Amino acid sequence: MLITRKTDYAIRLLRGIADGGKKKIPVLAENEQVPRPFAYKITKKLQQAGIVAVGRGAAGGTSLNRPLAAFTLLDLLRALDDYPTVTACTRAPYHCDWCEHHRMACCAHQHMSQIQRRLEAELAAHTLQAVIFDPPDHDDPPMRVPAPREAP
Repeated sequence: MLITRKTDYAIRLLRGIADGGKKKIPVLAENEQVPRPFAYKITKKLQQAGIVAVGRGAAGGTSLNRPLAAFTLLDLLRALDDYPTVTACTRAPYHCDWCEHHRMACCAHQHMSQIQRRLEAELAAHTLQAVIFDPPDHDDPPMRVPAPREAP
């Protein structure tokens, strides 16, 4: 899955502080329906990535470091260590015995690398501001992927 529960929760938390104010994590977690332990862990990662600032004490709280328009969906995935890869061989430091043996990249790797670059470009094209607040510019209805069928 490309967008994990952790990413979904992060998007909710960012939506909750998008107004520019500071919010305490317990209040933010309750408002955005994110389990409190996850909210603390996710906020720490967002802070380490420079997306949010966290202040302690009575005047403290969580706030954005910059507007949501300054960050992309790809930035968020990287911040959460949910970096999307289409296959293991497109992510360093993956070691491929086949490539080493034949001293070349296989066609599958080349195609997957091309898909990987396109995926990254698409994720980088969507700011968090747009993802959270702007309706898509087309009439595609929301979709749900069917659950996998059980084997007989």
